[in-house]
Amino acid sequence: TPVPTPLPTETPIPATETPVPATAIPVPPTATPAPAIVTEVPPIVAATETPAALPASPPPAATAATVATAAPPSDVPPTPLVLPTAPPLPAPVSVIPVDAPAPVPAELPREIQVQGIRYLFDLEVDIDPASLIQVDVVQSPGVTLDIFASPDDQTNTARLSYRQAPLVGPFARVYAVSVATGVIARYVSEAPITRAGTLDLAAPCTAEANAQSFSYTFENQQYTYVYASVETTISIEELRTTTVAALGNVPVTDDGREILVRAGGYPGLAEVFLANDSGLERYIALNVAGAPVTLNDLVFAETRFQYESQVSVEITQSSFQRIGCAGPFPLFAPIEQAQGAIPLRTSFTVIDTRVYQYVAIDIVIAPSGQNPPPVIVIAPPPGYVQITLETTIIVGPTPTPLPNIRIVPVPAVPGATVTPTPASGLTVELPVRQRRCQGDPGDIGANGLPEQLPSRIQLSGIAYAFIAQEQGGNDVTLARIGCVGPFEAVQVEGAGGARVVYLRTGRTSQTLYRYDASTSFAVDFTIGGDAQVITAGNHRYVIDATWRRSIYSSVTVIVYAEDPAAVDPSRVFAVQVDGNVIAEYVPEGGDVVAPPADLVASAEEVGINPDLILGGGRRYLLVNLWSSIGTTTNGWVSLYSPDGAAAGDTLLATDPRSLDLLVYGRTG
Repeated sequence: TPVPTPLPTETPIPATETPVPATAIPVPPTATPAPAIVTEVPPIVAATETPAALPASPPPAATAATVATAAPPSDVPPTPLVLPTAPPLPAPVSVIPVDAPAPVPAELPREIQVQGIRYLFDLEVDIDPASLIQVDVVQSPGVTLDIFASPDDQTNTARLSYRQAPLVGPFARVYAVSVATGVIARYVSEAPITRAGTLDLAAPCTAEANAQSFSYTFENQQYTYVYASVETTISIEELRTTTVAALGNVPVTDDGREILVRAGGYPGLAEVFLANDSGLERYIALNVAGAPVTLNDLVFAETRFQYESQVSVEITQSSFQRIGCAGPFPLFAPIEQAQGAIPLRTSFTVIDTRVYQYVAIDIVIAPSGQNPPPVIVIAPPPGYVQITLETTIIVGPTPTPLPNIRIVPVPAVPGATVTPTPASGLTVELPVRQRRCQGDPGDIGANGLPEQLPSRIQLSGIAYAFIAQEQGGNDVTLARIGCVGPFEAVQVEGAGGARVVYLRTGRTSQTLYRYDASTSFAVDFTIGGDAQVITAGNHRYVIDATWRRSIYSSVTVIVYAEDPAAVDPSRVFAVQVDGNVIAEYVPEGGDVVAPPADLVASAEEVGINPDLILGGGRRYLLVNLWSSIGTTTNGWVSLYSPDGAAAGDTLLATDPRSLDLLVYGRTG
């Protein structure tokens, strides 16, 4: 197992040009660092809720940054790089502890993936979505996000008008609109992307444009802020209003600049804005150790990092490499980790000439968008930094060193050859931690199935429906393909195709829940995120009508009618909140005197009432059951037809993003 070359210790380099005095803040002592023994554990692919197919090998056109020889990552907590701690600051710079939560809304994910690119949450903005173009939808466990991009952020297309053609990535920033709350958040790419749509790892992050900082006392508490960016999507007048509401007045800095906030107390004071003639400058609060609070509980490259300490180490071209931007702030890693030779174990940021170390603690899979990337993206395994695009990587000149980074180039010796570091000969075996999907499958119900077992799932654009419970055998090898909530999704190894998927509650469980592929409808045309035209095979369906929720719906059954306020509608559809069928009812009378016996028996099996009585007192009788036949390839719309006939003239549909029942009619 390869052992990384330790940092040179014979000729130590001072950590900063200005010595930092000692402090009263206790810092854990560290011993003289020894070379860390890097061990290799069996490769384990991190679980994903919606597994995406990765290419077997990089295409020939891929650039040099392609992770071609990197070993798959392990979800065993990695061993951090050990570095000596530097003298801490003489006094706490702020009242915010290092373990305080980052100023990120609880319902929003820290990291998302859009068209193959990873993005980090940056801040909430005041921008009109009508000025943007929707490019994707991200479904996370807690929230659905409509993803937008600004046509002003790109110059790599030759369109006459951005209204005439769809906007294509990659994007330097995207805007996520919460479907539930309407909150608009800006996410910025971890790897800097130019307006021409190319990757430029040498590009500085926004915080590196200005080294200003200032301190202020709010409610007898000391806060110190460091420059982050210039903002144009936030209203100064609105900030003045929220500042007065939160603090009672608008405070000013020593040089007379207004300090504007969005809310009082932490995390409302985690970011402040200074208004001046040049615009609205954004500043981020530092924690007690002097690191930005936005890096607390840092998530980067699908890896969660924990703050370790301030360290005495030089960020040199020979030993470290920039791996991207964590919002406004740069991140660096040892070259071996930055280039993907080993998993990302540690990262560093530099704030006001001080270097702060963060160590990896676990893998965090970022929720991904549903639209495929417009270019070939070689997605690295979780825990690796590289984001490789099939495009020209602009190396460019080295940016002008800022005061907070001391570049120490290593001179080359003419005629010298590189001698590889000999292997240590030591082999260490680490226990492999068994992976399990997150969540509770629930207790076993009367039907013998877990309470949380889904009736329908969708993986990689293919819809599946639950068929039956089966028992596994030792003669069948199952290959793990990801997680569906608390269940592990597997397929029979070597069977080929993707027509059958099994769910199970754990790696050793012999009870399998079989799902067979059902009809997948391609979305041909959308308006505002709603599928207007869908196709399956040779059949094309266009949305005909939208039925609203009736005012007579209950907490367990949702009733739909053409007129939601009608007392005696001529026809209604009813959907159980936890059911998988749609019941169709018509008023009792004339030829309709009782539901057929076989229909009543089928309804009893799925818990559907044979009759309903609405607020008008009229009795409605069951005349049909509409069964699920599949979903759209993006996973949102579920389609139903009478008796499960996939080629019916009319289909009913539900969409979790909508409160309505959709009616599609076959055309052509």
